[in-house]
Amino acid sequence: YPPTMNTRIITIEDMHIGLRATHRVLIDQDMIDAYAALTDDFNPIHVDAEYAAATPFGRPIAHGMLTAGFVQHALTALTTPGGISTVYHFELTSPVPAGTEAEASAECIAIDRERRRARFLLEVRSGFGSGDLLVKGEAEIAFPRKSAV
Repeated sequence: YPPTMNTRIITIEDMHIGLRATHRVLIDQDMIDAYAALTDDFNPIHVDAEYAAATPFGRPIAHGMLTAGFVQHALTALTTPGGISTVYHFELTSPVPAGTEAEASAECIAIDRERRRARFLLEVRSGFGSGDLLVKGEAEIAFPRKSAV
């Protein structure tokens, strides 16, 4: 860790509609606690089991941006080095209890070669991709004019 990265600069010419990558993760309480510490977001719905038990969720749930952030691994696999994130849009569609197995995905859905931009559909689903939609969104990635390597 970190994973071995591509050493050739990725450009818009490398993009095509349907290009896709995924990333699987187990979102556990240790991860939620670490995210709370990193962001200073100690909302008790995330970090206090006793408090969370009294809510409609019945147990702690992950921060929405923690869950959404897992799409970055898949997006990075498709676009870097070279691509730079310029826009993200996320909808948090379902609570994510501690202990959730999830699969994040990024798929190229539009390409503007003149502007050197590509748009990606982003999703996080429970059950390693087979379950409920937890997060949906889009990202726009800007690419360099040509490979520097």
